[in-house]
Amino acid sequence: MIWLIGRSGMLGRLVEQELRAHNLEYAASGPELDVTRPDSIDHFAPKRKPRWVINCSGYTAVDSAESEEDQAWAVNRDGPALLARYCQKRGARLLHISTDYVFDGSLPDGYGEDAEPSPINVYGASKAGGEEEVRAELREHVIVRTAWLFAEHGRNFVLTILRLLKTRGELTVVDDQHGSPTYGRDLARAIVLVVTASRPVYGTFHFTNSGVTTWHGFASAIRDRAVELGLIPKSRRIVRVSSDQFPTAAERPSYSVLTCRRMISAYGFEPRTWEEALDDCLQRIASEHQARTFTLV
Repeated sequence: MIWLIGRSGMLGRLVEQELRAHNLEYAASGPELDVTRPDSIDHFAPKRKPRWVINCSGYTAVDSAESEEDQAWAVNRDGPALLARYCQKRGARLLHISTDYVFDGSLPDGYGEDAEPSPINVYGASKAGGEEEVRAELREHVIVRTAWLFAEHGRNFVLTILRLLKTRGELTVVDDQHGSPTYGRDLARAIVLVVTASRPVYGTFHFTNSGVTTWHGFASAIRDRAVELGLIPKSRRIVRVSSDQFPTAAERPSYSVLTCRRMISAYGFEPRTWEEALDDCLQRIASEHQARTFTLV
């Protein structure tokens, strides 16, 4: 039995699809479960003791976290702590999702799993706090840090850029922040691989698609492939700007690239390139668009 928490989120939806595809027995909880309340966790917990708890819930509004600190810390630190205590009491294992934003982005070669967290915004600090609580409360845990997550549903960069390309003549996108875009579907497959392993390896892992780009490079790749697939009528200009020219409430790391050596070594899951993953995602979006158009006609 696997208990999935956060089933209605962008990643949770894909993890549930993977659990179904593997015919795994699971229970799933969405927004009805408040991970910051022990009574809510106990109330919505499955009657059968889960072997794994997968926590895909989280406060992910990076800029809003600067003014909503209490909520960010409650969901991203206190919630994982309570889930780890639940698992400790019931003899379950916990897989918890974290982020590249636990780092400040100052290392030119990127970050390995053993790098010391050094967050520069509230969101990153709250996620680093959640990691610390999980490690302190539960030995049999897996923390998976990821970055720049996208999918064909939910709120994410790919869908935002597609929408803006349809409605604006020109876009401006920062070109001095570097990272590795990650398809939620690939991360979901890695998660299910971990929780179905006969001998799981515990600790902290990184998972992103391979390769490095900037937000401008990512946006340009989305545009070029979207034109080819007919998702937008014509190519639009995307202007490079610096982070100083595009201020946000939360500071972002300039180079939050994660190395994924431990995931590859422990589980043999070598991620494909972010370009291949993006093409897969956009083709799925195009297929859904064509299906809707055909139905309407």
